Amino acid sequence: MANLRPRGGLLERGRQPLRAGRHVVDRPAGSGHPRFPEWVYPVDYGYLAGTVGGDGSGIDVWFGSGVDGGVTALVCTIDPHKGDSEITYLWRCTPREVEDVRRFYGGQETMKVLFVER
Repeated sequence: MANLRPRGGLLERGRQPLRAGRHVVDRPAGSGHPRFPEWVYPVDYGYLAGTVGGDGSGIDVWFGSGVDGGVTALVCTIDPHKGDSEITYLWRCTPREVEDVRRFYGGQETMKVLFVER
């Protein structure tokens, strides 16, 4: 998994839709992935209603438990099985939650992942 530091306000530009959008958690922390139940979500996962992400559904977001911080990181993925690529936001994630999300992606060997942290 690669790591980068963002330039030019990349993470800050993601704040507005996350602040204004309706957060929908469809995979709460501790739940299994619908097709791969062994992949357990360590942090609430969902999307922003009324937006469109790389797969045609709402923009994906990991919703952390922090009270501050805004966009904590971005995860860029390429999934050869689904034939798509996506950007997923980490919103208000604590340092521990960021590491938990990193481990979640690290267990998916076929997916290519780029983690962009603040």
